[in-house]
Amino acid sequence: KRHNTHTQPKGTALYMAPEVMQMKEYDSSSDVHSFGIILYEVVTGIEPYTHYEDIKQFMSAVVFDEERPPISSDFHLPDALIQLMQLCWAPNPKDRPPMPRVVSMMEEAIIETAVTAGPSAQAYWRSHWVSPLPDYVPWQDFIKQVSRDLTLPSKDIMTPGMERLFLGELSTAKGISLERYNQICLWFSDWFDPTNVHIHDELLMLASEARAPWFHGDISLNEAVGRLHLRAHGTFMVRMSFTDPKAPYTLTMVWEGQYEHKRIYRLTFDPTAKDRFAVQIGNEFVKAATVTDLLSELANAGIITAPCPKAGKALGTIY
Repeated sequence: KRHNTHTQPKGTALYMAPEVMQMKEYDSSSDVHSFGIILYEVVTGIEPYTHYEDIKQFMSAVVFDEERPPISSDFHLPDALIQLMQLCWAPNPKDRPPMPRVVSMMEEAIIETAVTAGPSAQAYWRSHWVSPLPDYVPWQDFIKQVSRDLTLPSKDIMTPGMERLFLGELSTAKGISLERYNQICLWFSDWFDPTNVHIHDELLMLASEARAPWFHGDISLNEAVGRLHLRAHGTFMVRMSFTDPKAPYTLTMVWEGQYEHKRIYRLTFDPTAKDRFAVQIGNEFVKAATVTDLLSELANAGIITAPCPKAGKALGTIY
C-alpha cells in the first residue's frame, strides 16, 4: 500500500529512499532501499555519504544524480551481495526486489561468502539446505542425504567415525554448519560428487579406526602435543590441518625428544596419479598414492614407528 499523508521526510536521511526525500507516495520498496544502504554499512564498515555536510546537497545528489555508496573492488565482496545492494537502492522503486526476494538473495550471498571451496560446493548445499538457510543441518538429516546422493551403504557412512570427521573430533555440535561444510570441501574437494570414488574411499578410511588407527581428526596442535607427551621416538599421528587447503593433513611425531609437525600436501585429486600426496622430510619429498602408502614409506625409512594412542586407548606398532 502506498502512502501520501506525510508532510515531511521521516527517518534518518542517510538511509532514506529518494521518493521519501521528495515526500512522494511510498511503500515497502522504500524500506528495501533503506535496507540496501544499511547492508552496505554493515558489510563494509563504512558510513555512507560522509563527504556531504549540507543536507540539501546530499538529497539532491541522491534524488537527481542518483548517487549511491561506492563499491570498491578492495572490499572483496561476493557478486551476489553487490547485486543485492544495487537492486535494493535502485532509483525506481519498481526495480527494487520485494522483501521475500531480498531474503532469498541474502541467503545466496551468505552461501557465496561462506563457501569458498567453489561453485560446485555452493551448488550442492544450495540444492538441499536453503529457504530458510539453517544455522546448521542436524547430523542425521545431513548424512542421510549424503548417503542417498553418493549411493553409499548407510552402515558404512552413518557411523560415529564419520560424524567425528565431519563435525569435529572434539566437537559438541549437533549438526554441520555452513562454515564446517566449507572446511570439509576445502579438505576433500567435490567429495559430494558420486563419481569421486577415490575420495569416498579416503573418507571411509579416515572414519574407520580399524583402517586408520593413526588418524586423530581435527585436534589442535596443543591437543596433539598433549597426546604425544612422553611417547617414544617415532610415535606419530595424522591430523587435519586448517592452515593450507593444499595441505589438508599434518603429520605430528616425536623425533629425538622434540615434536615435529610436517604438512602432508595433496598434489592432485586425479585418482590415476601415481603420486597424490607428499611430505617433506629434510630436503626431500616423500610421495605416494595414498596417505596410508605415504606412512608406509616413512615407516620403512625408520622415520615413524607406532601410531599415537587416542584418548583412553592403547595401540600397538602397526608398521
